[in-house]
Order: sequence, then structure tokens, then C-alpha cells
Amino acid sequence: DVFMPYYLQGIDEEREMEGIPYCWGGFDSLHKKSTNQKWDNFLDAIDKGAAAGNLGITPNYIPGTAGLDCSGFISAVLGLEKREPSWNFLYSRQFTDKITYNELLFMDLLVKNGHMFFYFDDNNYGITSIETNTMGSEWKVKFFNWSWRALRDMEYCARRYKGLDD
Repeated sequence: DVFMPYYLQGIDEEREMEGIPYCWGGFDSLHKKSTNQKWDNFLDAIDKGAAAGNLGITPNYIPGTAGLDCSGFISAVLGLEKREPSWNFLYSRQFTDKITYNELLFMDLLVKNGHMFFYFDDNNYGITSIETNTMGSEWKVKFFNWSWRALRDMEYCARRYKGLDD
């Protein structure tokens, strides 16, 4: 039930790669680990034989895989003790306050139920984000571009995390 991200498939010799791959339900960063795993962080997971990334066909984390999904990435960067799902950032006031697109600042969040990412800055037609997703050429943490129209059409909500200092 695990599919290796396509850009990692077919590698037949050892090589160094950059970035932490997309992993459905993953919370493995340089300082965090997915729930109930026998490693300390992403690099330790790889050293212990975990699969680098996954695209699961279930809505849950698949043990033995390492990496980050969108909410795992956000949770790790914010220093949370566990991976919080996107809907906690969208519907709960525990972590975020609602803001408008016009109020977006570096490291604010754009969230919908099922996906979320950090706002980086404006670009010529929308925004640049920092996120992990399965779109584009590599499924890992990366910069990504969104049009304002796509953000509105897909009903992304702007949120400001309560735990960041000015």
C-alpha cells in the first residue's frame, strides 16, 4: 500500500539528494519524528532503513516510511509536539486567527481542509508558498507558486499562527 515518490523510483546506485520527501501523514523532520516510530528524526529514519517518502492509498500514516506531509511540515516548523491536521488550523482558534489575503505576512498560513502551506511573498500573479505537496517536479518541501484566482477558487483561508513573535 505504499508508492515511492516517482522521482525516487528506479534509482539503482547510491546518490545524495536534497530535501525531505512527501510522506502521507509524516512528521519526520530534522528534529521531529512520526508517531510511534523507532527513530529520532528523518535522517535517523533513513539510516535505520525507512522508506524515503510515500504516497499511501489510505488516509493514515504508513509505518516504516519517513518524510513530511503538509500539516507535518507546518507542525514541525512551528515547533509543535505532534503533527496537527489541517482542519485544526482551519476550524480551531487554538492555533490561528483568521486574517484577510491583504493582511498576509511572511509565514502566515493558507489553509483548507486537506492542505495547508506557508505564505512566503507576493509574485507577479499571486503568491509564492513554502510547502510540501505532490504537485510539480519533486514531491518534497519546496517553494511553489499559486495564483490569487486558484487560492480563491479552492477556498483557501488566510490564518495567522498565534505562537509567532512579531
